[in-house]
Amino acid sequence: MKRALVLAAFFLGLIISGCATGPSPEELEAQRKAQQEAEAKKKAEIKQQVLINLSIGNEHYKNKEYRDAIASFSKIVHELDPTEKRAWRYLADSYYKLDEIDSAKAIYEEAISLFPDESPFYYGFGYMMELEKQDSVAMRYYRKAATLDSTNYVAAEALGRLHLRAGAIDSVIYWYERASCLDSTNVGLWTTSLSVRLGQGTTMRLSQNLSR
Repeated sequence: MKRALVLAAFFLGLIISGCATGPSPEELEAQRKAQQEAEAKKKAEIKQQVLINLSIGNEHYKNKEYRDAIASFSKIVHELDPTEKRAWRYLADSYYKLDEIDSAKAIYEEAISLFPDESPFYYGFGYMMELEKQDSVAMRYYRKAATLDSTNYVAAEALGRLHLRAGAIDSVIYWYERASCLDSTNVGLWTTSLSVRLGQGTTMRLSQNLSR
């Protein structure tokens, strides 16, 4: 019993001694600052790597070296900074340029889940669905893109195009005129809008041409 009490007192003394020799407030503050500086340095390094890979990826993209562009943009979104929207857009478009529609769709879907309020990603996915002739799905995503960004004239034009294909005249007029107002230098939009207003016969011919 006596021996047990001695051992207990010994270990208690060690604990008290350890507490007494713990880091001082000054040491704790120094540790906190060092940690903050290390984190800031790491963030700066990541930002620099993002800029480097964006530059390399853009150069490959401009040179139509889409496979190499994909490597750079993919590294950004999957390793360095998944919040870099430009990399997501170029990554999806690079897959599209290679006619890898399923991969482009997957990237757009992932981007939409990360950025649910970004109009271009909805437009991009809608365009992929239009390529697959899933017009009703494409229309839904185009409409979402136009709702999120009222200045998105390409989404408005796409909605006009799909409504024209479906023969929905009132909607055709609305969306083409909206697109024309947003992109006032696009003569083709004004011409199509005017043609639709001229009459059903012209509209049907336009619809047939778009469906080919």
